[in-house]
Amino acid sequence: MDDHGGSCRTEEWMSRRVDSAGVVDPNAGIIPAVHPISPSLVWPTSAAASFELKFLLEPDQAAHVLAWAGQHLAVDPHADPALGDAYKIHSVYFDTRQLDVLHRTPTFKRRKFRLRRYGDEDSVYLERKTKSGDRVAKRRTVIAGHELIRLEETFADPSWPGYWYHRTLLARGLQPRCLLSYERIAHVGMSSDGPMRLTLDRNIHCALTNGRHFDSDYAGIPLLADRMVLELKFRATLPVLFKRLIQEMRLNPSSVSKYRLGMTKFQGVGRCRSG
Repeated sequence: MDDHGGSCRTEEWMSRRVDSAGVVDPNAGIIPAVHPISPSLVWPTSAAASFELKFLLEPDQAAHVLAWAGQHLAVDPHADPALGDAYKIHSVYFDTRQLDVLHRTPTFKRRKFRLRRYGDEDSVYLERKTKSGDRVAKRRTVIAGHELIRLEETFADPSWPGYWYHRTLLARGLQPRCLLSYERIAHVGMSSDGPMRLTLDRNIHCALTNGRHFDSDYAGIPLLADRMVLELKFRATLPVLFKRLIQEMRLNPSSVSKYRLGMTKFQGVGRCRSG
């Protein structure tokens, strides 16, 4: 897998044709479409950075956005109809003993390291997310679930594909801190600058953890009640289609972070799940 852009979840798929603004053309028939990849996984360049805008939505707003997305964008091919066209995400986030990432210590505030698993898949993604303002880039490597034990070793193996990730965890003193689980509804399209992606995250739960494994039997505590997190992801410039959505729905950007929400909720509680 190419760490700079590919993943086994980005195989070619079939969908309706979209025009340069990302609008679905219902008369174009079924054709091979672009990879439904997050724009931040298309390795950014100085001429084509990737961006991410977040919004915190009340239930009625989320319902309107979902209806809008169904009219203008294609459903992500990994959607599960049994979950209402959503799929489950589980992420273990890392931080230092002093919680430098949470407290935005200067040399830690722009990058988050996490393990990510989709549904009940055996595969796990070693992921680094770098953010500066609205600009976002990700690097990820996929491993088999049984390889997670390698992250417990005190030396990183240069011959292992996850070497870059393990080496950084060791150098920066990063350890598992919390497990976030939620359902994601995703819609995709194309703009003149490349892929565009709209996601809505719901049923967000958080649990403290000191383990590198996923515990599907413990959901943790709910965050945000029935509100949902909307993310608009795109390349270079805000697509016309997303501009229309923001204006029509009167959406206000938010700096909401699921990791920060979860850790703040647990501050002083001291309960932890071991993995």
